[in-house]
Amino acid sequence: MLIAEDENGAAHAGVLIVWDAESCFYLMGGGDPTLRSSGASSLCVWEAIRHASTVSREFDFEGSMIEPIERFFRGFGAVQRSYFLVRRIDSTVLSIAHALRNRWRAFFLSDTATTADHASNEPSAPSRPFPQRGSNNPLR
Repeated sequence: MLIAEDENGAAHAGVLIVWDAESCFYLMGGGDPTLRSSGASSLCVWEAIRHASTVSREFDFEGSMIEPIERFFRGFGAVQRSYFLVRRIDSTVLSIAHALRNRWRAFFLSDTATTADHASNEPSAPSRPFPQRGSNNPLR
């Protein structure tokens, strides 16, 4: 944690960072609203970046959806990266589509065919011209 104080010991701003050998992560930062014009927030972030350069290879701001904060981070050279979003959608149609896709994959990507024609215990080659597991299959 880095805290910027004035000569009287009043805290103007601070940042909390964590790091390992690969990345340093800006977890949170904040400042006294009445002392916001002092530049202490910028000083804390700059010192965090300087510290990160001695202990890790990358500084990750972890972004923000709040435009003024994003603009502040970009002022230090931050580059926006996309992260994946996972969410749950309760939909009968999507559930059926997902189940059908899984069955299609199970049938066409299985190691051997399981049809009535292959009811005997004799091993047989797959009867489908589709790529099998382990190949460069774009459908996987």
